[in-house]
Amino acid sequence: MSTISNDSLVESMEDIYSPKLLVQQAKQGCLDSFHQLVMDHQQLVRLYLARRLGKDAEIEDLSQEVFVVAFQRLGTFRADSQFSTWLIGIARNKLMQHLRECVRQRHRNRDFADIALQRLEQASESQDLVEEQAQYLAALRSCLGELPEDSRCLIDQFYFEKKPSHEIAQAQQRSSGAIRMKLMRLRELLQKCILTKTASH
Repeated sequence: MSTISNDSLVESMEDIYSPKLLVQQAKQGCLDSFHQLVMDHQQLVRLYLARRLGKDAEIEDLSQEVFVVAFQRLGTFRADSQFSTWLIGIARNKLMQHLRECVRQRHRNRDFADIALQRLEQASESQDLVEEQAQYLAALRSCLGELPEDSRCLIDQFYFEKKPSHEIAQAQQRSSGAIRMKLMRLRELLQKCILTKTASH
């Protein structure tokens, strides 16, 4: 009766989970194989993005988008290169698109707090209400200044340019769900910040 050595068993397991074989299976439509590729490489992609974005909340969203693009373009992957290298190339492109969009928005859009302040000047409410609004808007402006630049761009686009989430998502090559989730997190963050600052006055 023949036996299988531990070394042979390890080698067999390595063959089963080798990136080359997983990519081949994923190309043939095996979603489990692609899921395994994601599990094996997601930390690599996150670390790459984290080194360039710090602890920004965008890392998770961008990481997911990298794998979405990888799945869509899997047929273009050439087996003569490392899958991890190809994946980092996608991550680099997504990161550059993300940063370029924020720079464009910074130069193109006015600070939405300034717009709100201009509207405040035209308010017809009582003086007490105007003062209360002024205090609130001062806190808002301060809180906005503490946000990452890309987050401020997103708020400006959605709330003051009145762009729908699906249009923003398309421009940034992201999902509408990711944009809506980001906006929800930003609203919660700003609300907490404003309450903290106004409570101290």
